[in-house]
Amino acid sequence: MVVRRGKSRSRGRFQTDLANARLHMLLKACPDPVLIKDAEGFWYRMNQAAQRLFAIHSPQSSKLSPEEARQRYPHLAESFVCNRQEDEHAWQAHQTLSEQVVFWGPEQTPQRLQVQRTPYYYPDGSRWCLVITATPAASPPSQGSLHQSLFELEMIMEATDTAVWQFDAGQHLLRANHIAWHWMGYPASTPPEVPNTCLLFQSNPWQIGFQEALRSQQTTRTSIETWPLASGALLEVEVDRIPYRHGSTLAGIVVLARDITAYRETARALADSEERYRTILNEIQDGYFEVDLAGNLRFFNPALSTILGYTAQELAGLNYRAYTNEDQTQLLYQSFHSVYRSRHSAMTEWQIIRKDGTPRYVNATVSLILNADDQPAGFRGLVRDITDHKQAELELRYLAHHDPLTALPNRSQFIAEIQSAIAESQDHQQSFALLFVDLDRFKNVNDTLGHPAGDQLLQQVADTLKKVIRQKDMVARTGGDEFAVLLRPMTRAEDLSAIAARILEQLQKPWHIAGQEFRCPGSIGIALYPHDGSDPDTLLKHADVAMYRAKNLGGNRFVLYNATMNRQSSDYVLLESDLNQALKQRQFILHYQPQMNSQTGQIYGVEALVRWQRPNGSLVPPNDFIPFAEHSGLIIPIGQQVFAEACRQTAQWQAKGRPLHKVAINLSARQFQQPDLQAMIMQILETTGCPPQAVEIEITESAAMENVAYTLRILKAFRDMGMSIALDDFGTGFSSLRYLKEFPITSLKIDQSFVHDVLYETKSRAIVKTVIELANNLGVAVIAEGAETQEQVNALQDLGCSVIQGYYFSRPLPADALEHFMNRYR
Repeated sequence: MVVRRGKSRSRGRFQTDLANARLHMLLKACPDPVLIKDAEGFWYRMNQAAQRLFAIHSPQSSKLSPEEARQRYPHLAESFVCNRQEDEHAWQAHQTLSEQVVFWGPEQTPQRLQVQRTPYYYPDGSRWCLVITATPAASPPSQGSLHQSLFELEMIMEATDTAVWQFDAGQHLLRANHIAWHWMGYPASTPPEVPNTCLLFQSNPWQIGFQEALRSQQTTRTSIETWPLASGALLEVEVDRIPYRHGSTLAGIVVLARDITAYRETARALADSEERYRTILNEIQDGYFEVDLAGNLRFFNPALSTILGYTAQELAGLNYRAYTNEDQTQLLYQSFHSVYRSRHSAMTEWQIIRKDGTPRYVNATVSLILNADDQPAGFRGLVRDITDHKQAELELRYLAHHDPLTALPNRSQFIAEIQSAIAESQDHQQSFALLFVDLDRFKNVNDTLGHPAGDQLLQQVADTLKKVIRQKDMVARTGGDEFAVLLRPMTRAEDLSAIAARILEQLQKPWHIAGQEFRCPGSIGIALYPHDGSDPDTLLKHADVAMYRAKNLGGNRFVLYNATMNRQSSDYVLLESDLNQALKQRQFILHYQPQMNSQTGQIYGVEALVRWQRPNGSLVPPNDFIPFAEHSGLIIPIGQQVFAEACRQTAQWQAKGRPLHKVAINLSARQFQQPDLQAMIMQILETTGCPPQAVEIEITESAAMENVAYTLRILKAFRDMGMSIALDDFGTGFSSLRYLKEFPITSLKIDQSFVHDVLYETKSRAIVKTVIELANNLGVAVIAEGAETQEQVNALQDLGCSVIQGYYFSRPLPADALEHFMNRYR
């Protein structure tokens, strides 16, 4: 049979089911006893005739090993059914072997049976199954008359479903039964000498077998051959050729042939079905199992061995308790019991223990195995290793409640813990304390040593806090450099003060990171339940307010919350509201401070500086609202308005032909880190019509160093667009020289603190000179800011800096006033 490749699994399963159904029908319809064993001698199929012959009233519900068969049916132990030696002879012979045996039935009456063992093999030659059939054997001839014997012979020949021919020694047909005549294509009344030349007798299989029987004069049992019939059909037959004698002389040959075409087709279909079934099970990644009702493995595929870590020999017969821990055994039992009661498939999940002791998570779809009487006989299912998925799920669950950097509980988990503490305190009439801890100089660590050092500091602080608090307390990281501590219960004020003082003491000790030693003390705000709040949000808010109060008092201290602190908090709320209103009403305006070339007297460029103009006309200086805008995040929309207005005004000036080389626009650290910064700037340039060459982006050293990789990428993108890049406040940081050669800087701005002291301090003058020489060597421009006197301008010129910005030339001016200034310097 040709196996067609590429068919769907559903079709393969349909063909398997069809083959099994055909085999079941044939076995049921077959009047002779039939027993099928597998390659290992396990019984796995018998028909009803065999059950009656062997006195088996309740057939087995699953495969039986030879040992189990002997134990379950001791009356068959010494019969041909359990004769493994004869079974092996048939396997070795690769053909059907036949023997006559005396079988003692259930009534202790002997029966003479003709037993045939027929082996079947897979296409690769490996053993598949052994089919054992038993038919009544012919009795020795009785001492009656010859006429009576012939009559009985004719009756027997016509009653059997086997084709029978009798030939004499000269190969002449003497008699045949009706089946034989039908196969030859003649009516049963045809004279025996007529069909001697029929198609069947002339075929090679017939001639070879017949001549061999004549030559050897030995009985040839159950030869399997393919015969051509007169109708043109081909039959697969099982043939016996039996020579008979008169005395010592060969008298003739009797040929018996049984049609096994349907049986062989069914067997081949079954073999194909078994092969497909075995191939599928061997190739799938999921483990397949069949267990009995006690949970002992009866059948499994290689994938299950891989999942459990046992060899196939170790796994055979193993009970599920061997690879399931005690906690999971009851869960698995309940799942299987539910399938047993409902008879419906179910999915279950549990933890297994591999042979090497490694725990793994699996899930399985389990269904019930029913025997021929529709009674539960075991369970089968598919097992999938979901350990990676489960670990990822547990990791996500962990990350949802913990800070990934410090492994401390995060804000959401801390709030849940506060809620638990509130419930516990209400039940026991207790109090607890909430501490808000913030590091005072953490930004300096990031600015000077970089973010990796800042991360190390946060990890060390987390470890320190865990050591300081009591075992029943909890510490969490709520964001940035902020930590929160829950002290439960807290009944004595002196205990609270002692713990807070101990935390401050530990935070004030020197920290050692990246080969450097520095100090980073903290500020602590404390709120008490229920005095300072009855819910998590209120308690956290009040602890935060107290912490900011501690910072305003100089830091490195702890402060208990009191109601008067809310007034300062309210001021911040009002300021945030006013800033939001100012954004909506576009109350932010720009003033522009000229940058002058002191050698030529021409305008080099201008720097755009934001002012907040309230509705009453008063101006709020940047230092009064920019820090809060940074802290609250409002600097992002404010900065976008400022950038858009500066570009619009620059485009307008250039359209008028004003002598303006470029406009410098500041980006704060928070603005610079926003993900859509580049897209926002490109859109503003396109909308306003401002050429990128007229814009200079100013960033501080600290902003540039927060994320060096990002800084490099975004600055290169700005330069590719045509914009200039100025590094503001140069000389105040500690890390920029390392990356200065990589940053696409077009100008350096000398901080005004050095300019103010250039006349009086040798070190300041040396720094200014070094920066100017560095800029000249790098091929970038240098701008000095904050010049207020003629002497300062002269000193800067002497040192080689000609582009100067400061009150000496002009204060920041509104746009219309700057136009007059530009006209004057045309």
